[in-house]
Amino acid sequence: SRNGDTFAAYGSGESVEIWSAVTMSRTQVVDTHQGAVARVEFVDNTGDFVTAGRDGRLIQWTPAGEPKQLAQLAQPIANFVLVPVTRSAVVNTVDGALWRSDLDGKALPLRSEGTQVTRMLTLPDRASVCIGYANGDVLLIDTKTWQQTLLLHASAAIQDIALTSDGRTIAVAANDDTIHVGTRHGDTWTDANATWVTRIVRARRIALAPDGLLVAISTDGTVWLYSSTRKTWLCVPTGTSDLSLVVVSGDGKASAVFDADGRILWIDLDAARSAINNAPTIHQEKDRNHEQGYQ
Repeated sequence: SRNGDTFAAYGSGESVEIWSAVTMSRTQVVDTHQGAVARVEFVDNTGDFVTAGRDGRLIQWTPAGEPKQLAQLAQPIANFVLVPVTRSAVVNTVDGALWRSDLDGKALPLRSEGTQVTRMLTLPDRASVCIGYANGDVLLIDTKTWQQTLLLHASAAIQDIALTSDGRTIAVAANDDTIHVGTRHGDTWTDANATWVTRIVRARRIALAPDGLLVAISTDGTVWLYSSTRKTWLCVPTGTSDLSLVVVSGDGKASAVFDADGRILWIDLDAARSAINNAPTIHQEKDRNHEQGYQ
């Protein structure tokens, strides 16, 4: 949940478990009857949560387990995000189509079927949605006007997208070993007033700290940290392999990295910043990267 007191656990089945993060105890089990649950998202701090499933239904559940159908689509739902400001949802079906739901039981088309969606997330303004596609497009949707803007076109499928908490910096990892970092100078991303830089690094998942420090993980067990102010990389070998997920704490002081074997690695980002500040200049790093085949 938004306040961090509650979390949902689900897998490939129909059930969703609700847990208290305070007592670390399971408080509720809901059988959704949706075939398989594709995604769960909490409705702010209300205690309600929304599930999407293979049956094409978007359902809101109360803490008592009472369901309310928000939308019924003809295709299975692959993913969705809730947009709190406009009390709406953007839904992606398995055929690549995008839909909008105003949470009253209606679903309207946004984009027709086609290219597969690889990543969806709500921006920190809680009114816009960023969507990455397998063809390299990154789309921004303003749910106040439902205007769609092409934010970026990469040369390969989008792997992951991350934003700083103020929404002014975005990082996009593509499947061609590039990470595109954009900085917004205007009030919105649609002002077309942004600068972009491209960095060469293989990344499976990425995360951004509030100050813009980029954390990127790869399947070979390497964690890369990039400072946009110093323009310097720091390489952190973990001694494990197949890193699968990375998150950064809200204060930006630490990062947790998960691997495929269930281990959680904790990285002190303040120590990493200190190491970066004492690192060689970007020109030295470019020469070293070239020698090692990174660029």
